[in-house]
Amino acid sequence: MTQLKMTNMKPDIRRIVLLLLVMTVPLTSSGWGRLGHAAINKIAEDHLTKTARKAIDQYMGGESIVTFASWPDDYRDRLNEGFRPHWNKARAYAHTYEVDTLLMPYRGIDDNGRYVTNALYFIDGFISDLACAHELDDTTRFIEIVMLCHFIGDMHCPGHIRYQPKRDIASWKVTFLGMDTKYHTVWDGDILRAYYPWSWSDFAKMCDISSDEEIAAAVKGDFYDWAHDAAVLSHDARMAVKKGDTLDEEWAIDRLELTRCLIRKAGYRLAHQLNMIFDAKYAKKNRLEQ
Repeated sequence: MTQLKMTNMKPDIRRIVLLLLVMTVPLTSSGWGRLGHAAINKIAEDHLTKTARKAIDQYMGGESIVTFASWPDDYRDRLNEGFRPHWNKARAYAHTYEVDTLLMPYRGIDDNGRYVTNALYFIDGFISDLACAHELDDTTRFIEIVMLCHFIGDMHCPGHIRYQPKRDIASWKVTFLGMDTKYHTVWDGDILRAYYPWSWSDFAKMCDISSDEEIAAAVKGDFYDWAHDAAVLSHDARMAVKKGDTLDEEWAIDRLELTRCLIRKAGYRLAHQLNMIFDAKYAKKNRLEQ
């Protein structure tokens, strides 16, 4: 873990950081696991503008966004164990999202009376809140930056995309490389741990290989467009799995490029979204271009 830069932190930020680090323990991870989320945040951090980096550094009390890449998963797990600090919204937030039969993501949380599991709905809220970041209190601003970073990572994870009509595939029991597990868990770190036994910083470098032109193409549109793209890219992998399947080494190797592709896109798109929020010149330039 990085050494904390506590000396120059405002008192409120210091308390937030200490509270979150106390809760960041080795619990069950979700959506890429620790390696994937840290790599996504590292890629994003490396592609921030100077203006956005300065603002985020101030709001995060000097802490890297990588430090808290998996915090929403750890926090939710602690809540499920009965831990009840004052800020408990993490458990209410969905970490997955649904798409319709055309692979288009829902834009709300209601489908003719049926509750829609929709992380994108909450991402929209974080972006709206952070557009007025200076008006938020230290705790809310800090945590919503952390949640936005994590959820943009989650929305690119194949195990977090719920397709019609069998939305429960994530809970299906499968065997992965000889181990009994769930389809969701395969993507929640298992496939990365099995084939990428390096540090998150090395893995980020391995994934961050796109040209400026490729990055520009990847970040076009908004996060609903990105969610559709992730759903399209992940669809074949989902359709190839049935309940009780054995996912062997051939299955895993055939999907390694998909994992790297989605992780790099998540990193670029997270950087783009943070730049749009925290760098007015970047936002103006990109709105004109799109």
